[in-house]
This record gives sequence, C-alpha cells and structure tokens, in this order.
Amino acid sequence: MGKSQIALEFCYQNKECYQYIFWIEADTDTALQSSFIAAAKKLDLPILGKNPAEVVSFTIEWFQSNNGWFLVFDDADDYSLKSTSYFCLQDEYFPKSGRGIILMTTRLNYKTGQENIVVNLNEIKMDDDTALKLLLRENDDDGNALAIVQMLGHLPLALDLAGALMEI
Repeated sequence: MGKSQIALEFCYQNKECYQYIFWIEADTDTALQSSFIAAAKKLDLPILGKNPAEVVSFTIEWFQSNNGWFLVFDDADDYSLKSTSYFCLQDEYFPKSGRGIILMTTRLNYKTGQENIVVNLNEIKMDDDTALKLLLRENDDDGNALAIVQMLGHLPLALDLAGALMEI
C-alpha cells in the first residue's frame, strides 16, 4: 500500500518542524533494539557497555526528557512482538511522556482509549495528477503514463518503484 513511502515523504516534507526524526523498524524486538541503538548513537548518548535493553530504556528516557522529536515506528504489524502482552510494542518502546510525535505504520486497526488519529490508506486514493508526478518525476510523459498509473491502482509504492525503474 505504500505506508512506509508515505511516512518517509511526510518526514521529508516536514523535516524543518522537528529537531530530531528517527525511523524505528518495529517488526521485531531485534529490529527495534537496533533502531534504538542507532538513535542513541546519533544523539551521542553514552551507551558504551550497555546491553540492547538498557540502550532502549536510556534512549526512551532521553525522548521523555526532551522535545522536538518525531519517531516513525515502521511495520508495526505485531503489537505483541510474540510476547503475552498484546501491547508490548507500546508498553516497552513508546516514550510515555515528552513533547514529541509518534507515527506508526501498520496493517492493523489501532484502537485504544487514548486520543489518536488513524488514517486508513485504503480510504485515500491518489488523484491522477499526483500519481503522474510520483511516477514521472522529472521525466516527460510519452502518452502511456496515465495507463501505467491506472494499471498500478494509484498505489504510491508501486508508482515510486515504477518511476525509479523508468529513470534507469
């Protein structure tokens, strides 16, 4: 569906609004820990000698004490992360306070009692002009671009990949 591509584009278009933007791979515990270790290194946090779980806790504490950050939890399709807690992802990896924004890409319907905004990408259809811009980039239309857009169902990721291939 192109959830990650849309999140990436949002980050790019709004990079001036946030002091820190971090992409957190959220499909497994190992990927989450690696992403938090990378974030800690970018923040120059003193993590030498700490195990991955300690680095995650230390980095979350930093997020809770600072503002201006934007976290993208990408591919968060298993909130339990194979544990007994359905909300393991949120309980163990989301900052509980602080002045930052969390964006989660997932195929699941995210419902809690908390205030949040869910954007169902299945309800959003890219218009022809936007789809053509994504496909063609700076290239000229040879008359087949709209047919390609329609064949690919206006899907952002498919259009982006096709556009990349057209530039080769």
